[in-house]
Amino acid sequence: MSTLLDPLDGGGSSSSSTSNAGFYGITVGQTNDNPIYKNINTIKFESQFFYLSQNDTDTAIVSLRPPAAGAGTGEANTASNLGAGTGVFASKSGVDLQFKSLLAGPNITFSNTANDITVGVQGLGFYGITVGQTDDNPSYKNINTVKFEKNFFYITQNDTDSAIVSFRPPATVISRFQQLATFTPVNAASVDIALPSGFMKYSVDVDLLPSTDDVELWLRTSPTSGTPFDQGATDYIFGQSCAVSNATVTNFGSTGTTALKAGEDAGGLSVGNAASRGISGTFMIERVGDANLNPMVRWDLTYLDSTGRTLSARGAGVRAAAGPVRGVQILFEAGNLTGTVKLSGTPT
Repeated sequence: MSTLLDPLDGGGSSSSSTSNAGFYGITVGQTNDNPIYKNINTIKFESQFFYLSQNDTDTAIVSLRPPAAGAGTGEANTASNLGAGTGVFASKSGVDLQFKSLLAGPNITFSNTANDITVGVQGLGFYGITVGQTDDNPSYKNINTVKFEKNFFYITQNDTDSAIVSFRPPATVISRFQQLATFTPVNAASVDIALPSGFMKYSVDVDLLPSTDDVELWLRTSPTSGTPFDQGATDYIFGQSCAVSNATVTNFGSTGTTALKAGEDAGGLSVGNAASRGISGTFMIERVGDANLNPMVRWDLTYLDSTGRTLSARGAGVRAAAGPVRGVQILFEAGNLTGTVKLSGTPT
């Protein structure tokens, strides 16, 4: 036990308390007149605090209260993010609720007021049109309206609603020829091509070298997408003209034969097989889908013959029988071929 003296009792009374437990005590005495606190004689205890008073006026001169609410670690509250989006609340530190900051990405801007944050987008979408009258050349005056329709917009003048400048999306453009397939035969007997449907005519571009010297380039057709190819003795009718580099012109044709034959058939004037020679050009195949019409083929080819002369072969022919064409075969009259064959088509 320890003895605690009461200064208000002149040191004559004592009280006892248990060491290291509870309220230890307060020594109360007057000041040295600076400030003038005399006759301090009372300690008042309330439910939440206690204070010292003097002269029996019950006026507190020293008040001891518990910490105010919100000090220290703060109240037991927090914040949360709602919805399925990315949340901005991060954590709570003491009484401080901490939120994530917003960063502007590409083409994004932020502007702040006292109550709002505005998110702006730059560099995207429709930029705008400046509309004004001309200098009378041409004489468009009082241009005052930009009209927006479903698929285009236009500028009008004088409230007549007549478009003087119209901005429309590009029309759907179908190429005259669409490349369909490429073949690169190496010492092959022929190139057999299945023609896809949906096209009104086809182009076959060739750049070929024969394995045998002095041979014609042949084309045959098929009513199916493959074999058999028509090769009867009278299946084809054609005519062509060959201009030779020595300024002579020869004509070659047939009223019935086994193939459409490009190149002169006279000895020494057909396609040569030396490495620098061969034949290059285009076959056009038309009227391919009508059962009542004869398919037509025309060609424009250039080649070097067996002696190195340059020849231009231009010709046209038909299949003697009417009906559709679903396949084409390219071959030389003898031997094999090497090179490139490209198929293109014009959509129906």
